[in-house]
Amino acid sequence: MLSTTNNYEEIATAGDTFDAGTGGDTFDAGTSEDTLDGGTGEDTLGGGDNWADFNWEDVNWDNGGADDINWGQVDWNEIDWTNDAQAIDWGAIDWTQLDNSGDGTVNDYANIDWGQVDWNEIDWTNDAQSIDWGAIDWTQLDSSGDGTANDYANIDWGQVDWNEVDWTNDAQAIDWGAIDWTQLDDSGDGTANDYANIDWGQVNWNEIDWTNDAQAIDWGAIDWTQL
Repeated sequence: MLSTTNNYEEIATAGDTFDAGTGGDTFDAGTSEDTLDGGTGEDTLGGGDNWADFNWEDVNWDNGGADDINWGQVDWNEIDWTNDAQAIDWGAIDWTQLDNSGDGTVNDYANIDWGQVDWNEIDWTNDAQSIDWGAIDWTQLDSSGDGTANDYANIDWGQVDWNEVDWTNDAQAIDWGAIDWTQLDDSGDGTANDYANIDWGQVNWNEIDWTNDAQAIDWGAIDWTQL
């Protein structure tokens, strides 16, 4: 075990274990099988050029390990989406640290494979406000309703901020027939998930599941002037 009294800017070898200690330490990901245990301080796992080799299974998610990762430095391009996505606890990510500008920086939403995100793990009470719903690639999500981790059925639609949706581009990518309309707010009080914030002129009515959705949709809360 390596002491945390020093500032380790790069770990060259594999199989090291980091206990966070008192804080203020910086760890750059090693070549493989490094373990980061969360402590009481502000220890940081920085990116460098080693994210492709970082073993996500070794992060102590249940003991604050995610808090020791500087998510603003994670290079999503280097993630092995086939294997790493299942090891990452998506509910433990600090979404506020990610770049949502779409400018192609390494930690940008655009470099996340949203088809691998497990919506079951999201902390909907806290994370929903931090996620930029307009920066997600909706085309990568599963809308089949088959219960896969990245399925629409696992999204708490009552927490989606419709104000953030890019109506010019996202509306065509969203499967309007896969939304749980019962979770939306139809009061007109201006909450983020309110009907009033949906651009109804962009809703694809061909996708609606008329057998089930029609009863769930509040037809009196729709802005008919947009159709």
